[in-house]
Amino acid sequence: MPHVFQSGDRVRLAVEFVGNIWQAGGVLLAGEDEGPDGRGDPIIFPAGSTGTIAPGYDASRQASYFVIMDDGRMTTLSVRAVNLESIEGRAKLVFSDGDVLRVVPLFDIHDAVRLVRRVTAQDGTIYEAGTVAGIRPGDLSMSSMQRMEQSWATDIYDIFIPRNDTFLSVPARVLQLDSDFRPSAQARFDTAAKRGVWSWILAAEEGDQEAVEAISAAGDLGKMLVYATARLLAYMRELGDPVAYGRSMLQALTEREASEGLDADDSARRDMWALVVAFGEEDEVAANAVFARTYGLTLRHTLAFIETILRNKGRNVAAYCRLMIEAITGEIAMANVKVTCPHCGRQTWVREHYNDPCQHCGKTVPAPYVK
Repeated sequence: MPHVFQSGDRVRLAVEFVGNIWQAGGVLLAGEDEGPDGRGDPIIFPAGSTGTIAPGYDASRQASYFVIMDDGRMTTLSVRAVNLESIEGRAKLVFSDGDVLRVVPLFDIHDAVRLVRRVTAQDGTIYEAGTVAGIRPGDLSMSSMQRMEQSWATDIYDIFIPRNDTFLSVPARVLQLDSDFRPSAQARFDTAAKRGVWSWILAAEEGDQEAVEAISAAGDLGKMLVYATARLLAYMRELGDPVAYGRSMLQALTEREASEGLDADDSARRDMWALVVAFGEEDEVAANAVFARTYGLTLRHTLAFIETILRNKGRNVAAYCRLMIEAITGEIAMANVKVTCPHCGRQTWVREHYNDPCQHCGKTVPAPYVK
C-alpha cells in the first residue's frame, strides 16, 4: 500500500525518475510526461535522490505528489507515491522575498548531521562539507528544550563536532541529516547489470538481435534478472497489486500445464511471475528456487514485458533506454558531475550538491570540488 505523505515529509526516490523538465512561473517542474505543448528537456534523478513533499497534490496523476528535490535548484518532480520511500526528518516550507518558497530542514536534539557546505568558525578554522556532527545545544543559560525551540524559530542550530570537541552555531541550510546519505535498495544494484538491462531492451526495441546476443553472452544474467524483476515490480505497482496479478498468472499457467503441458516459453513466463510474487512478498527462499534453475529465457521474457509496459505508458522506449544508460554511466550533467578528486587526483563522477565518495579511492569529495 502506498505511503500517505504530508507537506514537509522527507522522502527518497525508490527508483530512478525519468521524465521531462520545463519552467513554469519561475519554478523548475518535471513529470514523466512532456511539458505543456510538448515542451520539456529530458531529465533523470537517480534512485536514492532525496527531497521534501511540497504543498498540494498532483490531481492530474493518480496517487502522485510534488517533491522538491535537494538539487540546489528546487526542482519539483511529480512522483507516484509507490515510487517514494519515507526517510527520517522533516522540513518546513516558508515563503520569503515575496513568493519565493524555501525548504528549511528541521532537526532535533542528538540528530546526526553532515555539513553540506564549507563553514568557517570564528577562530578561522575551516570545516569542509561532509564533516559529521551532532545537534547538541551549547548554550547553558537555557534548557536544552528552550534552545531547540529557539532553533526551530530562528533556523540556527548548535552543533557539536566530536573530532575536536567544538561547538558551532550554524544555519539550517548548511546541514543535512546523515541518514539521507544511506543508499536506497535500488541504488545498491550492480551498475553493470543495470546498464546491461537497458542496453538489452534498447537493442531489442531497435531489432538488433546481434547486440542482444552479445549482451546476453557478456553480462551476468543473474544480476540482470534481479534488477529487471525489481524494476518490473516497481512499474506494476503503479498499475495495481503486482503480487495478486502474479498469482493469477501463475494459476493460469498451472491450469494450462495440467491440461496440455507447458513449452519452454511458458515455463520461463511462470518463473518470471514466480519471481514477481517472491520479490513482492520478500520471500528469499522462493526467489532462490527460481534462480536454482536456468533463467536466461526468464530474463528475456521479463525484459520484453518491461518494454511492453513502457510502450503502453506512451514512452519512446529507445529514448527512455538511452537516457537510463547515460544516467547509469554518469554522462548526464544534471544528475552527475565529473570532478577531480582532491585526495587521489583522479577523475570521478559525483552527484551535484552531494558529498559522494570517489569511485577510485573511496574518500569523500567535499562540496567545494563539486561545481
